[in-house]
Amino acid sequence: MKYAIGIDIGGTKVAGGLVDEMGNVTHITRLLSKSSDREEMFAIVCRVIEQVLVDSKLPANEVAVGLGVPGLVDRTAGIAVFQNNLAWENFPVVARLREAFPAIGNITIDNDVYQATRAEWHYAGLQDKEILVYVTISTGMSCAIMTQGDFIRGNGFAGELGLIPLKEKEGQTLTVEQSAAGPALAERGKEAYNDGTVTAEEIFRRYRLGEPLAKELVESWSQDVSRAIYMVVSLLDPQKIVFGGSVMTLNPDLLPLIKTKLGEWIVTAQAHSISTLSISPYPNTGGIIGAGLQALN
Repeated sequence: MKYAIGIDIGGTKVAGGLVDEMGNVTHITRLLSKSSDREEMFAIVCRVIEQVLVDSKLPANEVAVGLGVPGLVDRTAGIAVFQNNLAWENFPVVARLREAFPAIGNITIDNDVYQATRAEWHYAGLQDKEILVYVTISTGMSCAIMTQGDFIRGNGFAGELGLIPLKEKEGQTLTVEQSAAGPALAERGKEAYNDGTVTAEEIFRRYRLGEPLAKELVESWSQDVSRAIYMVVSLLDPQKIVFGGSVMTLNPDLLPLIKTKLGEWIVTAQAHSISTLSISPYPNTGGIIGAGLQALN
């Protein structure tokens, strides 16, 4: 059995684990990020790799390493090009890791959403010509598209669903992300309740208690999500749409509501699309698994 250490790098935490060829993950380590410090952030990634090696009792020369990094990456050069939540602009992370761990053989890098999508493709078991779209909703909103076991990348920035203009509000054009990501719902709640401490989690809690205002907020939010998903359906007609990100994985009971709202847009020929929606089976480990699988393959 071959093994890789998959690393999921984010502005809040760095998570890593040992991934095998079947997509199983063990020996998971998570450390808090130092996103504003370029070198300290790299040191944290190194510490995660070291801890996984210690826990797994595997020598460095028997593992590969795969990285998932937010934002734009240069996969060939191994560079983290641009991230809005890390101080890693044009950071040669792969070269630096090769210096730090000379015994490790293969080291690969990709965008973190793409890595999580890789895990979803592995799990879904789709046919080569079928299409999978992974949509992540958390502090931001984005997606990635796979078919025939590989990504549709365009010129390198494909899948930025969150950037698409969605609606007008008070003379301002709001994007999908500004309307449907977690912070967008929180902002609606702060305004509606006249309370600057309201969070998306609190709104969902009140929604489950049947509070009318929370119900109104969540239904409006779910309509915006469904509009974004309908764009995906109309453009790609995919066989599978999987939701990831904390907003959806922590609130799986919202999926039927989104399906209902999507049904308001769907035409008869697209009715099958409602059944394609699901929640990720990897709420906390998809990015680790996908990064590990990339390094192994």
